[in-house]
Amino acid sequence: MSDLDARIAGLSPAKQALLARMLRERRAAGRPRIAPSGEEGPAPLSAAQRQFWFLWKQDPERSGVYNVPMAQRLRGAINPATVDLALRRIVERHAILRTRYADGDEGPVAVTAPNATGFSLATEDVTAVPADEREQAVRAIVDRCAAYNFDLGAELPVRAVLIRLDDEDHVLAIIVHHIATDGASVEILFREFVTLYRAMQDGEHPALPDLPVQYADYARWQQSGLGAERLSQGLDFWDTWLDGADSSLDLPTDRLRPADAQRSGGRRRRRLEPELVERIHAFSREHGATPFMTLLTALGLVLRRYSGKSDLLVGTPAMNRPTAETEHLIGCFANTLALRLRLDAAHTATDALRRVRDDVTAAYEYQDVPFEKVVARTSPERSLDRNPLFQVMFVYQRVGGGFGLPGVESETFDTHNGTAKFDLDLSLLDGPDGIDVSCEYDAEIFTAQRIDRMLAHLEQALVTLIEAPDTTVGDLGVLTAEEEGRAALEWNATHAEYPRERTLPDLFAERAAARPDAPAVRTPSGTVTYGELERRSSQLARVLAERGAGRGEVVAVAVERTADLPLAVLGTLKSGAAYMPVDPDQPAERLTMMLQDAGIRAVVTSEAVRGRLPAVDVPVVVLDADEVRRELDAASDAPVPCPADAGDLCYMIFTSGSTGRPKGVLLDHRGRVNNFSDFNRRFNIAAGDAVLSVSSLGFDMTAYDLLGTLITGACVVLPAPERDRDPGHWLELIQEHRITVWHSVPALLGLLLDGMDDLGVESLPDLRVVLLGGDWIPVTLPDRLRTRAARARVISLGGATEASMDSTIFEVERVDPAWQSIPYGVPMANQTAYVTDTDLRLVPQGVPGELYLGGTGLAWGYADAPGQTADRFVPNPFSGVPGDRMYRTGDLARYRADGSLELLGRVDFQVKIAGHRIELGEVEAALRGRLGIGQAVAAAVTMDGQRRLVGYVVPEEGAGPVDADAVREHLATLLPGYMVPSFLVELEKLPLSPNGKVDRGRLPAPGTPAAATTRSAGRAPVTPTEQLLAGVWQELLGLPDIGATDGFFALGGDSVTCIRMVTRAQAAGLAVTPRMVFQHQTIEALARVVDESAATQHAEKGQTGRGSTAMPKCRTTGTGWRRSSATCSPVPGSGPSPACTSSSPASRSPVNWTRRPSVGHGTGSSPGTPCSAPTTRAWTPTPRCNASPTTSSRGSRSATCAVSTRRGRSSACCPSWTSCGWPASNSAARR
Repeated sequence: MSDLDARIAGLSPAKQALLARMLRERRAAGRPRIAPSGEEGPAPLSAAQRQFWFLWKQDPERSGVYNVPMAQRLRGAINPATVDLALRRIVERHAILRTRYADGDEGPVAVTAPNATGFSLATEDVTAVPADEREQAVRAIVDRCAAYNFDLGAELPVRAVLIRLDDEDHVLAIIVHHIATDGASVEILFREFVTLYRAMQDGEHPALPDLPVQYADYARWQQSGLGAERLSQGLDFWDTWLDGADSSLDLPTDRLRPADAQRSGGRRRRRLEPELVERIHAFSREHGATPFMTLLTALGLVLRRYSGKSDLLVGTPAMNRPTAETEHLIGCFANTLALRLRLDAAHTATDALRRVRDDVTAAYEYQDVPFEKVVARTSPERSLDRNPLFQVMFVYQRVGGGFGLPGVESETFDTHNGTAKFDLDLSLLDGPDGIDVSCEYDAEIFTAQRIDRMLAHLEQALVTLIEAPDTTVGDLGVLTAEEEGRAALEWNATHAEYPRERTLPDLFAERAAARPDAPAVRTPSGTVTYGELERRSSQLARVLAERGAGRGEVVAVAVERTADLPLAVLGTLKSGAAYMPVDPDQPAERLTMMLQDAGIRAVVTSEAVRGRLPAVDVPVVVLDADEVRRELDAASDAPVPCPADAGDLCYMIFTSGSTGRPKGVLLDHRGRVNNFSDFNRRFNIAAGDAVLSVSSLGFDMTAYDLLGTLITGACVVLPAPERDRDPGHWLELIQEHRITVWHSVPALLGLLLDGMDDLGVESLPDLRVVLLGGDWIPVTLPDRLRTRAARARVISLGGATEASMDSTIFEVERVDPAWQSIPYGVPMANQTAYVTDTDLRLVPQGVPGELYLGGTGLAWGYADAPGQTADRFVPNPFSGVPGDRMYRTGDLARYRADGSLELLGRVDFQVKIAGHRIELGEVEAALRGRLGIGQAVAAAVTMDGQRRLVGYVVPEEGAGPVDADAVREHLATLLPGYMVPSFLVELEKLPLSPNGKVDRGRLPAPGTPAAATTRSAGRAPVTPTEQLLAGVWQELLGLPDIGATDGFFALGGDSVTCIRMVTRAQAAGLAVTPRMVFQHQTIEALARVVDESAATQHAEKGQTGRGSTAMPKCRTTGTGWRRSSATCSPVPGSGPSPACTSSSPASRSPVNWTRRPSVGHGTGSSPGTPCSAPTTRAWTPTPRCNASPTTSSRGSRSATCAVSTRRGRSSACCPSWTSCGWPASNSAARR
């Protein structure tokens, strides 16, 4: 506070009032004067009136939005005739109240009637209404009048009604359109009414001074140009003052903002008690501010918390009566000011108040500059759905203590016209009984509950501001203590018991010991029991230990989706080491970075994968190599005590990195045991359940599929590697193994349902739990699933690899039509979730903030990246546990009313597409690294309901047009396929925001005129196969025409669309696989390989005299393993069933590491014995095509075999043995 402020604050209230009067008189001495014009004809409109006239002309049916209703409850003897006469005198006295508006040659004009004959007081009587219903009846009348749509061209802009409740109980309501009044005019009108009414009652002459001018004189003076220089100075001030200000507050809403707002409104009220009001006044005096400034600062603090913005605009009306002659006029003088509130987090609350005081004072120096001219000068973005410059109006007014009629008690009668002029319009009336806070709000986007919370937060901000003025703005919260306790503790009370000191291998060993003959892993190649997996993984653990694997070490696992996958993972964990999943299909450069950063001790792989891995200088264990199999056989298969404990590293998973380098996340056993146990306990997953694993090994969902399933006694089912993205294959496995649990990203479930549609599969009767996480769940997906799996529980999961596989959970029992997204849920067992703003303060319910996750399962951090670890893993200030941490997810979320979470998007530029988390910075870095590209931005764009990754590039100066295909090929050598943009858009320059940052909201969508996507003009599809593929592509990609040389991914296809395309092509009779599409991306190349494959099959058919033999013949094995009688039956795309015969002896695995005799579950048939081939099958999906049941449009269908098990299931049978001697038990093999 300055010295002058301190001296003023030290004056007595009487001396402060005297000083204020002297200052007013001094200012008045220098004010301009208005003389009566003497003109009788039409008058121009003032600047403020022009604004309201325009709004009326724009939408005359909603002119009631701009009414100013006022109503008083009058208890005492009232003479209606005197009321009518007094109001007539006011209308006659103030010409503005008897003015209509018409279109003139040069714009609108005001036409004033000579007298008040157009006005009369309406009366209503509700005494016939039951006493307990009268007030409600009165309110309905007043609200109806308040919402009246004035016809400003044909009627006076004022109406009044006197409503009788009883002989001495009335309500007087006066409604004036804003074109003829303002806030100060309301006070003038009532003051004159009281004076006139009392004088008429007493038979005296009313003591009202003559009006020197009328409003029309003011309007002519304003339009005369005498203040042109002053106007120019004012506009220069506002232009500079508002430069760089964000004109869109973007408050969080409860409903989507309509494009064409109807402005239906509601109103909520709250009273600040006199004690608090007195403290507000004292605090304001102490800091040289007015109560208006203190209250405005508190509102700014609330809006800052709600919007996340520290520099914001709030509107307020200024009296703007520039001359002495206008002080007693009724009329539309008030001008609107856009007050800029700059609330820096580092400033104290006192600093913030001082800055608001100075800024408000500066703004009021130019309060006479018409608001519409300020808007025109600053050119904010115009929209029908919100007001320009600001969306929150703030009005503060001191009021007296009564109406002033003798013998009559009066009080304000609450009224509202059911409309809203702004998102929020706060009116604070400061009187003897406290401050009445009234908030009119846009009911189309806000609920009453949100407004009530906001008003409570305004009071809390005032209390905190007064009690802790030295608190920084960043630390000054608005939540009540009760709200903070609920969000920090109550909603995170998730304690549950679990085996916290056990490791995953420990728990698996218990299951294996309890039920060694139970199926642990099923693949199309066979079944592995718990006992077999326990013994073989113990052997592998010993082999790895000899190569240096142990506690604290990391072993890379690069194995295809076969029974070797759980073997490699369990063997690694049993050695005490952690495993690191490796996807061999990723670019070599990325794989090299991951293996180097992980500091691996060894690699476990197979011959099929080894050639795709970069060279490493650590031991490589190739499971199907002869020397490794011999070593495994020689090792002891006795149980291995796991040397690791619950706090040791369990696995390292790499995620996308914003710097262009992937990050290795380190996670321990305890968190995995907690998370997996939580799933198994909640959904009673146990022996008898089967989980189909369809996620990639590098995705942490697979950790539960492989390990969470096995620690509870259930069975994990793995699809064939070459068909792991084939929904038809998934459906076969679901039926064959009676899958009860589905666990994937939503996109894969969508593919499954698409496959059911394409193949004519009607239901999934065994499916009982569907776990969906890793990406947004389409709101329509749960109900779509229930039409196919009626008993399935649909579970929404959320989280981050850095926190736990899944941290939040929500069971989708019923989809609310109002939902914009499926809720994210509540924290899972022993985990926590917080939503905070940028100051790390918990946000109010319904307000977006950043999601933080904590509790059991939190990762250690990132491997060899202490800076990134410190940035994302921060101290937890909410749990009260010393040393506790939480993970900053970068997800944007908010609390729902029940404390559950709703996910809204990303705080940063990380996105999820088809379940893959993508750092846009990594994609952008790769784009910028391409020769010829100067600038690059990546974005996730929703097109036809699907999110697509789009790259925007600006060529280097002097470089030619960007070759999109060449750029994509370059990116494919650096990034995984899901990180290569589906579209590349070339721009002349990137759109920038006022602060110079890339304005991502203005990036054009591919296919719009502003987006220059490049496609070469190629030939049209010619062959039948090309034309069929083109038709499928057109439908899925939404393109009108496709050339034979167009690439699927270059046209905007992605991995999910690819799978849908393959499914439809297969249903139409084409033998297409996803791998073929990746290898042959154009229609021309893909059609060629499809036709060549069909020709080869046709030639083989001619040689064998049988149907298509694209798949090898199969027979039961004679190895002495458990087996079942085999049967053959057709599946989608297959032809007549051939006899099952033996595969070549060379295809068999020479070493079987688990030897035990057959125990009577099979037929005992010897090698070479054909299987019987019954002609019926319990489940036969029907392709949606016109082909006959036995032939397709492209030739004979292929054949496959099925094996019936003891439970009556059927399974595909083919001559495949697994790499390291897995037994072909139950005779299952892949097609």
